[in-house]
Amino acid sequence: MAPCISDLLLIDGSSRASTAVKYITQSIWSHAALYIGNPLQRSHQSGDQQNLVEVEMVEGVRKVELDEFLAGTPVFVDRRGWIKPVAKK
Repeated sequence: MAPCISDLLLIDGSSRASTAVKYITQSIWSHAALYIGNPLQRSHQSGDQQNLVEVEMVEGVRKVELDEFLAGTPVFVDRRGWIKPVAKK
């Protein structure tokens, strides 16, 4: 499946930090990123740089290439809004 602008990618990481995040949040996902494509190009052509925006504990908000983010970990793509916000109590 080719990524689309604004896709939410959820990762099931296996690092210590990922395990802690999954335990604390009671989720199977440890990390999330938003697909932004290449905001400097107007058309999406094959071979274009494919970028995500993510947040890391040490580096903060950063841009990362899709290939680096996917490096062999299970990924879920939320394109249609399957993930619903939890109502505040």
